[in-house]
Amino acid sequence: MNPPAWTPEHGTLILQAVGGSRAYGLETATSDWDWRGVYVADPKLVFSLNGPPHYVEKAEPDVHYWEIQHFLKYALAGNPTCLELLWSKQLLSHWWGSRLLDIRDAFISKNCIKAYEGFATAQWARLQKVEGEWGPKEHKLYMHMCRLMLSLRNILLGDGPLVEVGGWAPLLTKVRNGGLPSREFISLHQGLLTGINRMGADSLPKKPQYQTAEDFLLWVRLAAAKKGFALHE
Repeated sequence: MNPPAWTPEHGTLILQAVGGSRAYGLETATSDWDWRGVYVADPKLVFSLNGPPHYVEKAEPDVHYWEIQHFLKYALAGNPTCLELLWSKQLLSHWWGSRLLDIRDAFISKNCIKAYEGFATAQWARLQKVEGEWGPKEHKLYMHMCRLMLSLRNILLGDGPLVEVGGWAPLLTKVRNGGLPSREFISLHQGLLTGINRMGADSLPKKPQYQTAEDFLLWVRLAAAKKGFALHE
């Protein structure tokens, strides 16, 4: 499926990738298509009283594109969805986006541990409140919790976020399909946590490279301004 057409009055789309299960290699025949991306707002919006929207999104198909300034803030905080986008197979070749990909390691720091564990812990807390047997919704939620923990493990190994799960697909698919006995859910969760805790955070910088992100934002804003107030490519 081709990505939806970009509306140029918003600015210039510089990154675009498939998101969700199709990005992870966990799709089924009925999986939806999700699209994620980053755009640089038209200078007319940047210099307006209201400023540019923080993001552009649509429901059908599922589209979410961050404006560059807000994307950088989320990425610096270790937001899993934003970091995944930087390690995803890109569908665009805009050179501004290539410059952003060149500095993607600047966003890896101990902030990732807090962000990833925060997302996973919140999902686990929701699951523990479920009374009775889990249904398809809970199994899918648990699968994504495990996927986040595996992705954090990959970051701690120095390989960046895990997007396409590869050899983990059979296990995660089994989790999603409800193929694990209930006692194995707890065992898998504890095993992933133990593995991450043993690895520790010493391999990660204490903070991301804020100045690198700041420099890129200034550069891309100036590049957009130099093109004039009509970024309609």
